[in-house]
Amino acid sequence: MKAISKFTLVTFIYTCCVLSGCNILKIAKYSNQEEYIFKHEFSKFNFYEDQILINTKISDKLIVDMLFDLGAGASAIFPDSEFYAVISKYSPITSPGKSVSADGLKMRNHFYRLGDIDTKWFSIKNSLISANNRPNIYSCDKVKGLWGAGSFAPSFKGKGNKIVIMNIQDTTLAILDSIPSLKDWQILETKYDKISSVFYIRASLGSESFYFLFDTGFNGNVVMTRSDYEIAKTNSGTFSNEQMAFGYISNSLSGTQIDTLKIAYSSLSIDGLIRLDSIPIYSTKSVAFNVIGMELIKRFNVLVDYQNHKLYFQINPNFKKTEPTFYKAKGFSPRNTINSGFCIQNILSDSPAEKAGLKVGDKIISINNISAETGDICEIEKIFRKLDGKSTNNKIIVRRGNDILSFIL
Repeated sequence: MKAISKFTLVTFIYTCCVLSGCNILKIAKYSNQEEYIFKHEFSKFNFYEDQILINTKISDKLIVDMLFDLGAGASAIFPDSEFYAVISKYSPITSPGKSVSADGLKMRNHFYRLGDIDTKWFSIKNSLISANNRPNIYSCDKVKGLWGAGSFAPSFKGKGNKIVIMNIQDTTLAILDSIPSLKDWQILETKYDKISSVFYIRASLGSESFYFLFDTGFNGNVVMTRSDYEIAKTNSGTFSNEQMAFGYISNSLSGTQIDTLKIAYSSLSIDGLIRLDSIPIYSTKSVAFNVIGMELIKRFNVLVDYQNHKLYFQINPNFKKTEPTFYKAKGFSPRNTINSGFCIQNILSDSPAEKAGLKVGDKIISINNISAETGDICEIEKIFRKLDGKSTNNKIIVRRGNDILSFIL
C-alpha cells in the first residue's frame, strides 16, 4: 500500500510550520515513494517503565528501541554517534529545519531517506523520516526515536487509516485494516485533531471537566496546565494533599528544565462511567496542555479507530497498582546525567529526602553501601529503585561540592 506518510505532513505543517531553506516539493516527492506494509497480527511489545517500546531495524547494523507515541503526530529518529556512523553514506534531503517540542521550544531537524525499515508490526520501503536533534543529558535513556500517530492515521490521500489495538493486559499490539468486535469496549467522548492525528479525552475532576491529550508517549499519570490545575483545585472539590517539588522537573524533546511541580490527588471520571480514585494530578509552569499518560492508560486495553476517529477503552483485568519505588517513597528523583554523573534532579517538599537534608545537585556515591561509582550505573540505578522505601534506616552518601556527606532516610 503506497501513501504519503502523515508524519511528513504533520512535521512540516503542524509542528514545523516553516523549514528554513527546505524544499517542500522535495519532501512531497520522496514521501510519495514510501510504501508501508502492515503485518496485521498481534505481537508482543516491550513494556518498560510504563512505555511501549518498538524494536526497530533501520539497517543490518542499527537496531533501536523507538517509543510508540500516539500523542505525537510525527515520527522521528533521535540521532546519536551510532546513528551517524551507520547512515554516513546518506545525506539529508533537506537543509536544517526547525520543529517545535511540546513545551514550545524549537529543535533542529533534517529529513533522511533511510531505505527499508522493519518492525514486528510493519515495514517501510523507501522510508523518509525526520531526524530530530535533542539535547538528551541522560546516559541511561535508551529510546532512540518515536513512532507517532501519523504512521497509522489517515494519510494525505485518505489511505492508510488503521485500527490500533493495545492489549496492555498481555502486552500485545496489532495494527489492523478493519475494526473487530466491540463487545466489552466502551467508546469515549473525544476530540480528534485531523491535522496532528491525536485524540483528546474528556474527563472530569469533580464538577470541572477538561480535555486531555491521549499520550502513550508520556509515562506519567495526569498533567495539567497551571491555569486548569488552579481551576480544578478551586472548584472541583476533590483535590487533596497538595505538595510541591523543585529542581529539574520539566522534560521534553527540547531537554530538561528547572521548574516547579505541584502535585495533588483527586478522583477522576472519564465520560461519567469510568471513575478512578486518588489519582495524582501534576502541574508545571511549562506544560502547554493537559495530558493523560501511560501510568493511567495501562489500567485499560485501548482501541484507536483512525478510520472513524473514535477511541475505546476496555478494563484491563490484569492491572495491579505498583508499589512506590524507593525514590518515590523518599521524595526525590536521581538521574544519571552525562556530564555530572548520578545526581539528585528534584526533591519533593516536606519529604523524607528534604527533611534529611538532601539537595538538588547532590551526586550520589552510594546507598546502603552499594556504590554508584563502579559498575553499570544504569543497572545500579534500577537496584536503588527497588530498595525498601518503608525502611527508615537507609544510608545515602553524596558528594556536595568538595564535601562528602552522609544521610539517613
